[in-house]
Amino acid sequence: MTSSTHLDDNSIYKDIHTIPGVEMKNGASLLTSVIKNFSLKPGSGMNSVQCPPSILKRMSVLEMYALLASPRSYLLQDWTKLSPEKRFLNVLRWFLEQQMYYPQKGLQEVKPYNPILGEEFKCSWDHQNSVSTCLCEQVKHHPPISSLYLENKKWGFYYQQTIQPLTTFWGTKTATTLEADNRFKIVELDEEYTSQDPQAIMRNLLFGTSILEHSDKMVVDCKKTGLYAVLQFPEKSNWSVNGFVFKRSEVEGEKATPLFKLEGSMRSTVDIINLKNQAKRAFAQYKDSPRHPEFEMQVKPVSEQAENESRRVWHDLTYHLVKRDLSAASDAKTVVEEHQRALRKQRPSDWKWKTHHKAKYFDNTGEIVGQGGTPKFEYKQRMTKDQRQDAEEEEMD
Repeated sequence: MTSSTHLDDNSIYKDIHTIPGVEMKNGASLLTSVIKNFSLKPGSGMNSVQCPPSILKRMSVLEMYALLASPRSYLLQDWTKLSPEKRFLNVLRWFLEQQMYYPQKGLQEVKPYNPILGEEFKCSWDHQNSVSTCLCEQVKHHPPISSLYLENKKWGFYYQQTIQPLTTFWGTKTATTLEADNRFKIVELDEEYTSQDPQAIMRNLLFGTSILEHSDKMVVDCKKTGLYAVLQFPEKSNWSVNGFVFKRSEVEGEKATPLFKLEGSMRSTVDIINLKNQAKRAFAQYKDSPRHPEFEMQVKPVSEQAENESRRVWHDLTYHLVKRDLSAASDAKTVVEEHQRALRKQRPSDWKWKTHHKAKYFDNTGEIVGQGGTPKFEYKQRMTKDQRQDAEEEEMD
């Protein structure tokens, strides 16, 4: 399926994760063409829309999800020595900074490639004294559902995510709701932190420079410690966010106690205020978002990857996009899509995803995520306390 002509050229991936955004002089006309070709009307779903190569990001959705989950140094420490409040705030900060993935002002975000069924993306980050690894798999294609697993054995945490983006066209904007199951776990303490993502809005699709912002709310919760946060994202508010961190009462019926207040801008700094003493400090910052990775993501050379690994699947498309040959890029994209259509035609007439396709690395739990009927997946080889202790012993040896 993949041409071997350019497989040894990995230079095209240099700085791929730090590109600030793109200038799209003809963005309005391109999007107008897409809307006309697909007869999009307000309220139409956009998950099946095939965008032209000129407005594609140079990576798969799976690599994008891995990038958003990039570890930060404040996660790389002995969690057992931190107070419950400090642990919660570290995880909350990480979840919040994931949402700060905005292009620089004046530039526009573009769409990553839609993964094929069974596509995989594998990567790692070397932190000098530890390593974090990440694996993503496209577990379903119609509708698209991706699963991700990130872990760091030395510091004893892992992160699981099942995500289905639901994008709707509303005239001059799109709204993306993530039917997602986001769970961060500290293995030694058996503490699990869940996150409900806010809605992403892309405005000014047809006129001027498009604007990416959030709306609705974000909820981060740790049942074991009784700590949770509710953050509000007012629409059309210049990227503002505000909210509180609460402690549940141990007495049934009593209201939760607010401990911290958060306020600020998702494009610069979100401050935190300790409500006990009114002390205020910077909490989450745009400069610490995945747009500015702290550690370099390590990915195997394309020539060493399996046929279904993301960069191998989309290598020719990425190569021609980097070389600005849009005609060749369109051809490369078509080759992948036609190959997938041919595979679908080879399936038996009674083929069904639920009964015939088994994800390689993730198990379908049978549970449902969100309101859209998204199935929940769990990584088959999640880190256990024993593995965490073995990692500590190896470190001592």
